[in-house]
Amino acid sequence: MTTTATGYNGVVTTRFRAGWIGLFSGENQSRAVQRTLTDINGRGLKCAGLVHDQWNFFVRLWWLLIAVITLGFYVRVPNVVIVTEPLR
Repeated sequence: MTTTATGYNGVVTTRFRAGWIGLFSGENQSRAVQRTLTDINGRGLKCAGLVHDQWNFFVRLWWLLIAVITLGFYVRVPNVVIVTEPLR
């Protein structure tokens, strides 16, 4: 995640909670994006664009392993990549 507002564009990955935790908390894609946009605006950045995250075998394998170990209680799903730019 970008740390401070600089003169350059940045990239932030949004992930929403899935599994049992996401089911009981009512998490979905729009809430995850809204939560990330609020965090980005608090850091002095604004959204320049949204792009769907590309599929990566090793990342999916890693999260599948974590889901099996935690019995599905904790799963995170790659979601949207947000391109940021500084506020002016």
